[in-house]
Amino acid sequence: MDEAPHIPIRTLSYSLTRADALAYKLLKHELTGWEKFRLLVFVGCGGLIVGLMPDNLSPAVWWTIAVLVLGLFGVLAIVWTNVAVRRQAAAIPLPDGVVELEEWGDRLVERSAGSVRFVAFETIAQVIRTDGHIFIREGAVPLIVPKTAFANADDMRIFAEGIDNASERAQP
Repeated sequence: MDEAPHIPIRTLSYSLTRADALAYKLLKHELTGWEKFRLLVFVGCGGLIVGLMPDNLSPAVWWTIAVLVLGLFGVLAIVWTNVAVRRQAAAIPLPDGVVELEEWGDRLVERSAGSVRFVAFETIAQVIRTDGHIFIREGAVPLIVPKTAFANADDMRIFAEGIDNASERAQP
């Protein structure tokens, strides 16, 4: 009896860098309670300093200082948020070396130097396609597939739609 060989539907090959993890972390997301609190503290500190400025300054000087102080705290808030996002991106573990992503009928298999990761379609929470990446959210660590893994944008779109549809069909 001749059995059909077990080969994946598709195999993609690519490498990942920290820029790919940063692209994932830069996706739009709702601010957490801690992030909202941190921004509120920055605005509050700037407002406190403006509130403590002496009243005997001329209006032009007072407003100039107020705008500069609030602008400074706005810049500090942006820098702090940027640093926090970069730290979060640096915490995402990336596979080493060349990555091979195999698509099977019921799962994806990510193979890299010394590690293998199995992602069943029913465990996929979300498939996000951007101009440069496909992000497959499953658990705490996403599968990141860069645009360079595909021959063209249509191939990338077809892959993302196929995985998204397969994960929806696999949901109980």
